[in-house]
Amino acid sequence: DIILPCHLSPQSSAVAMDIRWFKEGDFTNSLYLYKSRTGEEGGGYKGRVSLFTRELERGNLSLLLKNVKVSDRGRYKCQASHLDWIQEPAVVLWVKQLPMQRFARAWSYHSIRPLDVTLDPDTAHPKLTVSDDKKCVKFGDLRKERGTEKRFEEKQCVLGMEGYDIGTHYWEVDLGEKSQWSVGVAQDPENRNNTPMIPENGYWSIRLENGVLKTVDRSSIVLPIELKPGKLGVLVDYEEGKIVFFNVEKKCHIHSFLGRFDKTLYPFFGPLIDCTEELKISPIPQAIAFFVLSLVPQNSLWFKLTMEKMIDAWSAIRIIFHCLSNYLALAIIHFVKIELL
Repeated sequence: DIILPCHLSPQSSAVAMDIRWFKEGDFTNSLYLYKSRTGEEGGGYKGRVSLFTRELERGNLSLLLKNVKVSDRGRYKCQASHLDWIQEPAVVLWVKQLPMQRFARAWSYHSIRPLDVTLDPDTAHPKLTVSDDKKCVKFGDLRKERGTEKRFEEKQCVLGMEGYDIGTHYWEVDLGEKSQWSVGVAQDPENRNNTPMIPENGYWSIRLENGVLKTVDRSSIVLPIELKPGKLGVLVDYEEGKIVFFNVEKKCHIHSFLGRFDKTLYPFFGPLIDCTEELKISPIPQAIAFFVLSLVPQNSLWFKLTMEKMIDAWSAIRIIFHCLSNYLALAIIHFVKIELL
């Protein structure tokens, strides 16, 4: 399954709009037509396409395409219209047919180091309480803690005890059902307070707050709430510059970041204000195998034209190059085997 992304910018409700997803050059044969608050699947796509109807209020027009086929490859458009206003951003879907047996031998197992993360209380914000076994953290009352250079005085988060500057690592955290959180990876932060926690400053994370799941970066992409994890998996490939987030229970990809690392990386966990549940580090079994449909981030196999402006030719060339690079780097992995050192 994949998601063809499309968002209104600036964010506004799309509930009353007419929305048509179609393959370029074939406007009359829609994949999906949403009109008068009712959805209709196109021929050949019955049972395979749907909008995230609860996300329309937030301007999320993304289309879920299930059981992807090689014949689905192509350029798609999402037409959104209301009264005399109309826009047609485009996305490109790349689907590659792979010789499955040879592919399985090359990619079926990927060695990853599972982490037994231990929290570092000396980095915890004064309103965060770390359990005695250093495996859980929760939001609470302000505590009088000795100030250290390591402590986050303004950002509500805590780092893992150990950092990593080589290899591929994986860990999981139980988030509960009613929690609000920000979880991700920090690159050996020197300034721990007066700095926005975004990739440009060495922080890669996703956040759930007030029922909205989104990336923590300048674009602040709202992710489909259906991807909300009860247990979150985080995969870091230092050499490839990849940080990947998974919904462990649904065995699906949530989001990926691409970056360049030149310092030690630390897991970080941030229960937000009014978070009523603790975040708990999950133990990793000696051998765990899970099926992953795709490690590809939602923006890496395609490029999109935003509703605010058209991208010029040079920008498009750079985006295509970026997409191809990510395609080669992240491809489709069928089985991931995690083994202890």
